[in-house]
Amino acid sequence: MAFQVSPGVLVQEIDATNVIPAVSSSTGAYCGHFGWGPAEEVSTVVSAKSLVDSFGEPDSTDIMAEHFYPAKMFLDYGIDLKVVRIATTSMVNATTTSGQSLLIKNLTHYRANYNDGSASVGQYGARYAGSLGNSLKVSVCGGANPYAQASVTTTNGTSALGGTTIEVTLGEKFIVGDIITAIGSDTTRYSITTIAYDSGSTGAATVTIEQEDDSTQGLAAAVASGAALSREWKYAAQFNGAPGTSTYASTRSSAGTTDEMHIVVIDEDGDISGVPGTILEQYEDVSKASDAKDDFGATNYYVTVLENKSDWVYWLDHSGTFSSAGSAASGVTFGTGTLPEENSFTNGDDGRQPTTGQKISAWDTHFGSADNEDISLMITSR
Repeated sequence: MAFQVSPGVLVQEIDATNVIPAVSSSTGAYCGHFGWGPAEEVSTVVSAKSLVDSFGEPDSTDIMAEHFYPAKMFLDYGIDLKVVRIATTSMVNATTTSGQSLLIKNLTHYRANYNDGSASVGQYGARYAGSLGNSLKVSVCGGANPYAQASVTTTNGTSALGGTTIEVTLGEKFIVGDIITAIGSDTTRYSITTIAYDSGSTGAATVTIEQEDDSTQGLAAAVASGAALSREWKYAAQFNGAPGTSTYASTRSSAGTTDEMHIVVIDEDGDISGVPGTILEQYEDVSKASDAKDDFGATNYYVTVLENKSDWVYWLDHSGTFSSAGSAASGVTFGTGTLPEENSFTNGDDGRQPTTGQKISAWDTHFGSADNEDISLMITSR
């Protein structure tokens, strides 16, 4: 700047144009309608992949596409987007209880309302609201008998080589999905696909089978009447052995027994993984005892393990089969059941498009004050 020797007027031009910082270095904020993920809380997303992992990816024709792509396009250039999934009308979690309408918004909401089992809304719920949860199934093995049993019943008639049905004396000794590990001297492994009772829901039944390793093949040998049948849990091979009594329970001042259980979370319909029947998660030798610890001193209570580790499900209530579940381990013999328990999920709904009022409420609640979140850009859908 020139130095003036005498008094005068100095004219200086300053560019006062507002400058928008580069997207790559900006923190964005976005409230939208998604098919999965926590609702009504701020989640930080750092890439398009993490957006898909956290909130799902809609089809291009889905009503949620117009909400997904503005967020994705920001993340194609930026690395810091704070996302809120709007809780919309009719949005509910899938559960294992038919007809149940339940919305668990996020982990905080679950802990405040559902993690003590007092809500009486069924045994398991999907981790997040949305129709994607309808693809889930939980299979639980509560003890040695559900895991495997030898000579549980006998055949009640003959079946020819290559046949796909056998007549059994007691159909209630099996569930669909069980593996028949022996029919008399035939040790070919067969998967049970249907059980049709001759009358009622117990007693004589026709069991439809297929070979475990080749679903196009039937019986590898002819079946005689009166042959002994043995069974195994469908997912037994995924574990090191049957659940029994944990070290923790057995070493209490008054020993507890049969507290262990195995849990498998399955993509039953294939909507999550693309392949029906894919195992998403499995938990070995978790405990029915509320105070149980593993060998490293961490909680091993199955309710808390699912709460802390599962990406897909929440526990909501104990099965009546597992008597004393939720009690401290000392001196307790926990129920095991006689068969595995299968729980398919239903009723999950993505909800309707958010209303203007719901959008404004989400923005105001989570980004209405700089004290809540420090952001540079607000991203909106149509």
